[in-house]
Amino acid sequence: MARHLLPILALACSLAISPVSLAFPEELPGKLSQQEADIARAPDNEKIPLILAFLFENVHYMQDKSLAYCHQALAILARSPNPDQESQIMSYLATANMYLGKTELANTQVSRALAIADTDNNLANKVLAYKVAGRILASLSASREALKQYELAYDIAQDIDDIKSLAGLFRLMAYEHRDLSQYGKSLEYNLRAQQLYQQLGDNKQVAHQVANIGTIYRQIGDLETALDYLLQALSVMQDLDDPRALAILYNNTARVYQSIGDYEQALLMYHQSLKLKQTLGYRRGIVFTLLNLGETYRLSGEIPQALSHLRQALELAKEINHPVREGIAALHLGQIYREQGNFDQASQHFSTALTIFQEADIKRRIAEVELARGEMKKMQGKNAAAIPHLQRSIDISVKTRANDTRLNAYQQLSAVYELLGKFQLALEANKNYQSLQKKISSQKSLQHIDVLRVSYQLDQKQRQIESLTQKNKISALEISSQIAKRNTYLIALFFAFSLLVFIYYRISTRKQLAIERKALDEIRISKKRLKLALWGSGNELWDWNLNNHQVTRINHFSDINLPGEYPANDLSTLKDVVHPDDYDLLVLSLEQYLTSHLGFFEACYRLKHKKGGWMWVLDRGKAVEFDSQGNPTRLTGTLRDISELKSHEQALIKLNTELELRVDERTTALRDANQALQEKIKELEALQITLVEVEKIASLGRLVSGIAHEINTPLGITITAVSVLKELTENFNTRFNSKTLTRSQMQHFIRDLQNSCQLIENNVARSSSLIQTFKQASVDKDGETAKTFDLQTCIESAFTPFKTELKRSQHTYVITCPRAIEMYSYPDCLVQVMEILIHNSIFHGFENTNARKINIDLSAKADTVVIAYQDNGHGIRQENLKQLFEPFFTTKRYKSHTGLGLHIAYNQVNQRLGGSILYRSPSGHTGAGFTIRIPANVGQ
Repeated sequence: MARHLLPILALACSLAISPVSLAFPEELPGKLSQQEADIARAPDNEKIPLILAFLFENVHYMQDKSLAYCHQALAILARSPNPDQESQIMSYLATANMYLGKTELANTQVSRALAIADTDNNLANKVLAYKVAGRILASLSASREALKQYELAYDIAQDIDDIKSLAGLFRLMAYEHRDLSQYGKSLEYNLRAQQLYQQLGDNKQVAHQVANIGTIYRQIGDLETALDYLLQALSVMQDLDDPRALAILYNNTARVYQSIGDYEQALLMYHQSLKLKQTLGYRRGIVFTLLNLGETYRLSGEIPQALSHLRQALELAKEINHPVREGIAALHLGQIYREQGNFDQASQHFSTALTIFQEADIKRRIAEVELARGEMKKMQGKNAAAIPHLQRSIDISVKTRANDTRLNAYQQLSAVYELLGKFQLALEANKNYQSLQKKISSQKSLQHIDVLRVSYQLDQKQRQIESLTQKNKISALEISSQIAKRNTYLIALFFAFSLLVFIYYRISTRKQLAIERKALDEIRISKKRLKLALWGSGNELWDWNLNNHQVTRINHFSDINLPGEYPANDLSTLKDVVHPDDYDLLVLSLEQYLTSHLGFFEACYRLKHKKGGWMWVLDRGKAVEFDSQGNPTRLTGTLRDISELKSHEQALIKLNTELELRVDERTTALRDANQALQEKIKELEALQITLVEVEKIASLGRLVSGIAHEINTPLGITITAVSVLKELTENFNTRFNSKTLTRSQMQHFIRDLQNSCQLIENNVARSSSLIQTFKQASVDKDGETAKTFDLQTCIESAFTPFKTELKRSQHTYVITCPRAIEMYSYPDCLVQVMEILIHNSIFHGFENTNARKINIDLSAKADTVVIAYQDNGHGIRQENLKQLFEPFFTTKRYKSHTGLGLHIAYNQVNQRLGGSILYRSPSGHTGAGFTIRIPANVGQ
């Protein structure tokens, strides 16, 4: 394994926790209380050093207190200026604001700190300011810009021989190279930081750096090595009794257990980490561990526990104003709800996460959300709607180099196209998936080899330094011994002197031989370790010296005869072992690389077995040494057996060919089916037109029948009254002409005449009212012009005609509107609909009762306005619901009700307002309810 290449890292004090890029938890309460008490008691002239000591230890995890102390210090410095202290305070102030997400303010403050240090020519403060500037850039994922700031700080720290700052800068550089996937560089800087911390005697930081190496192995996929480092580090940190380090170390060790599928052990360590962080009050760290717990519970199938921890993480992230963690929690919750089939909840959480990541401009996370939304659309059966989400995820992943996300997106996109029957596009997406998978595998292999190479080179350099140190010690001892002997035995006999010199020579020779023997043993062990590492990976390592044409091979393939040298760097010696079809391409690829020597040399070709068969290999190498003209003089690389991969590739090609044939067959079948479907659709459309006409005629018949029934009664009474009036008039005229009319007869005639006129007038008015009602039942689309109005004000005006009746019967109403809703529609039409509903509630639902209530909830979703109307009256019987919106249906015809109210409301909402009205059964209480949905802009 790779850890065997780093014997220097095997020291007990050299095992560590995870990277410091995660802020440590807060200090123990007792120590903090003592620090704060000392600051509070100190006079102003002694307060600043105490505040600086507090900030040095706690600014990375106690931002609120750090900000308060920074402002307190700046107030003191305003009265008693001190550029040295002011520059340091401004750097710590910028650091605190960086952790709180206020990067613009942090940049302004660190620029101020740098300006003060530059004016005061304080090099130590300039180092601190450049480090903080680099941290701010790193928090924005600008790793290359952060490295430039660290390099500026490194130059100054090297000039002033500040070893502690140099060690810290190496550590920070290692983090940024790791984020750039430059794991070899990251490992090199971690080891350099470790060496400096060893010089300083800081065992704790030495342990941190070794754990960072474990993190590198975790990220390149060597989980066994990573776990080995972290478990040993955990043992050491328990002895050091550092709660902060233990809290994060438990968390990072649990992540490795999670990656290898040991969820039980992962959960145990996550809970131990959470307990420590809760004790320390480290809330940012608590959010991170809660997210990890939620994800682990999800992977282990314990969904209720996963939901509980993720909800806790979401609430705490909101409380401490950490939008990124809030977005991650929302994303994980959405994924769980999606798997449960709760798509509304999932969509809501995905939208929340997407908004947060877009505001924070975290593109890698945006790609993950788009992938999750695409997967949800696929699960819903909305395959066409899934494609834009998956394509956006791929586009963003390409820009951010989020290969894992892009790989999953290609896989999902291939499946979606296949479900849609677009087999050519599915095939293309699948090819992209296979290509990217191969690329990722190759990159991980190269990264692993690069880490091994750096580890081996640094290990050899360390051994050379130790050997030279040992030789220098021996030389110093020799000189000291000679001087001592010369002074002691100056007058000794020549024989005695010669004897002593002889004895000394023998002893020195034995020591020298022992040292050389030990060095040879160590070299032999190192070579063995390298061979074991190569044997474990199954790769052959080759080293080609272009000056002497020699090729050194380690862990070479036993069943293939590869040459040990290329005379004059000519590859013709490979013709006997390389397949004839591949030889020219191999030579061309190598010549092109030797000419440009950019990137890597890579070639796939077949090698001949001793038994006569062929083996596919992937040959990758790189120039590692150059001459003064920049021409490569040495190449190193690996040979990897990819025969199995090639066989899978051939199978895939065969499958693709068969798939294309199936696509053609299905296309023909679909074309025939589509033609038959088009003919069927035409038949159905003709049938639909016929049914609509029949329904129109039936509806017109019902309407005419209803109108005739309603108007027949008042017209009949009017005709009867006219007949009676005619008869009375004829009798009166006869008596008048015959002069037999008495006073009493005259009075009776006048009274009957008045009654008949009153009866005629009432029924004619009744007929006129019915006709006006009938006219309302038809929607006049040219009668009112659309305009902009406030919805709540419009609904409020509908209650105006009923204020007296509401007050008399002690009825009340409540209109709930969370925010102002502006509409462009027909307000008079909407008021008419609401008046009909209010009239029905008062005179039907609230009949013979007092103190009833009407609730109206207003809301807007996208471009639709929703009006939820509810009263607590008598309600509507179940058997009457089917006829609720039909014309002339009423249960109070004996009270002269026409039954047109809800029919008019239905027509106005559906035809004039362009929406819908539905009866909503009450839940848990009596009464009647209606839900009206209308567009906010009738023009759209």
